[in-house]
Amino acid sequence: MTAVDKLFSSFSAIRRHSGRVLALLLLLTLCAGSVQAQSNKGAEISPSQAAAIAQQRYPGKVVSVKRNNGSYKVKLLHEGQVRVVTISARK
Repeated sequence: MTAVDKLFSSFSAIRRHSGRVLALLLLLTLCAGSVQAQSNKGAEISPSQAAAIAQQRYPGKVVSVKRNNGSYKVKLLHEGQVRVVTISARK
């Protein structure tokens, strides 16, 4: 068997298995994505992150941040008015 024949036989073996290799790569990619999604599922933000999010949405100085079940209640003081903003604790 010549070098050219060996090369062509290698390429045809690769072509024969390329569908399986692609399927395996796709499966591994999907599995990695679901593992990443599951690891973030229970992740929660901190009280300081909740305060920062509230300040991005509304002007004012943060007066308090309290946890309430699955959310934070952030009190903002702006021009003598108190505004209570609810921020989800989940990322």
